[in-house]
Amino acid sequence: MNIRQQRKALVVIGMHRSGTSTTSGIFNILGLSLGSSVIPPLGENPKGFFENVPITALNNRLLKSLGSSWHETYLIRKNWWTGNPLIDFRDELADTMLQQFDELNQLLIKDPRLSVLLPFYLEVFKILEIQPYFVICLRSPSEVAASLLSRNHFPSEKSVLLWMDYMLNAEFHTRSYPRSFILFNDIVQDPVSPIRQILLNFQNQTELTSNQEKQIRDFVEKDLKHHNISEIPAIHPFTQGSIELYHTLAKAKDGKFTNTDNELIDSIGTFFYNQMSFFHGIGEIFASLQVEYNYGLKEELHVPVNYGQNKLVFDLCQFDEIKEITFIPSNCGLGFLIQSIEITDHFGNKIERDEFFTIDDMYEIKKEKHSTNELLFFPREIPHIVFFMDGFHTKAAGITVEIIYRAFGEGALNLSVASAGNSTMSFDIERNFLTERLTLTENQLLVQKEELIRLEKSNEQKEDAILQLSLENRVQKQDIFTQVTKIQEIYDSFTWKAGKLVVSPLLFCYLKFKQLFRL
Repeated sequence: MNIRQQRKALVVIGMHRSGTSTTSGIFNILGLSLGSSVIPPLGENPKGFFENVPITALNNRLLKSLGSSWHETYLIRKNWWTGNPLIDFRDELADTMLQQFDELNQLLIKDPRLSVLLPFYLEVFKILEIQPYFVICLRSPSEVAASLLSRNHFPSEKSVLLWMDYMLNAEFHTRSYPRSFILFNDIVQDPVSPIRQILLNFQNQTELTSNQEKQIRDFVEKDLKHHNISEIPAIHPFTQGSIELYHTLAKAKDGKFTNTDNELIDSIGTFFYNQMSFFHGIGEIFASLQVEYNYGLKEELHVPVNYGQNKLVFDLCQFDEIKEITFIPSNCGLGFLIQSIEITDHFGNKIERDEFFTIDDMYEIKKEKHSTNELLFFPREIPHIVFFMDGFHTKAAGITVEIIYRAFGEGALNLSVASAGNSTMSFDIERNFLTERLTLTENQLLVQKEELIRLEKSNEQKEDAILQLSLENRVQKQDIFTQVTKIQEIYDSFTWKAGKLVVSPLLFCYLKFKQLFRL
């Protein structure tokens, strides 16, 4: 991979329908390049998306590999970029960027998906020695929800969840980088001023020709904004958090926040992702892969798992012959369905499963378990799926498991019992299970609330102690004042007496002299 001198990239991110296309279109007018292959205009964006074709396609495949899509990012597992190195995607992106931008030293990269894929991109930027400057487009969550309802028929609840996830990720992962926030309203009303400020920060340039200003204003139509909504209705528990987050982000267009603002943003994010853990399973739930090599070396790998569809990728030690592989789907009771298991060698070739095991062998244990439509339930113990390997194909490089998790913990027991006499899982069963998980989450929040109350009481006690000290200090001040007053009175009295001692003889002499004068 041929890496050239350090480049600069203007990276436009933000939630969908927040002006990312308009913003990147303006910078494209000003001469920044989106690469050699750009997505053409479509009906929903008649002036263009201003996105690079292979980069956007790669982002979609990357999200799919994580069991997600652009409109389900809040279901991606925590720290996904650390649990799965995504080496193939990383190398492909690096090569794509070198090909698309060739000799250019100032790049323009735009894709709202980057808001949630930033940890992956930041690593590639470092490899390619690209210095990013982030432009984060910001629009009211209420207006984004209205726009997505019109275009995609998304309910407002889903759109606000997406807005929260995109904006929290975009803000958090760009904190240590130069950045600017640009408001959708500002772009519509007067696009020249915010663009000029960004150019100053990005490339020390503020001068725009009259022709460039005219091109920018002609490009940004006044009727670009179809939805003008001040606030979102109170439809879910994230409403207040989204409003506070929007107003906080809108305060610092230069991307610099006070410590108080950062603490508020972090508290909103903590509350949001704690609530979203309801969809990810309760607590730290993970699958394991135990590998035993012929030379006695043993390796144990862990990958976090989420409720629903999962694609688990394990990278194995290279050039060691494997004796045995044990896959443990979870660290608690569960109900699940394995859709496929794929093992690859060091050349990326798929090793056919019938060379070392069959699907029937893997599910042999299910004969003694409750199962419904291929779903396996293990409410009290955790299954261990063992593969014995020998021969030429023992030099495996990785194993990928596609699996659907339908229950964790006590939920597996409830579903397995209900499924024993029922060939299908009813909606009521799943609803009850989800209700139980929600109750558990609420209990966790109750514990946190009780801890908060305890801290508040502790603070009140400290405030009372401070108040008592203040009162004591006031009493001491009053005592000092009284003593000073007494001292002053004594001083005044002493002065008067001293004065009499001096004045009385003089007065006596004066009177005597007067009498003598009369004589």
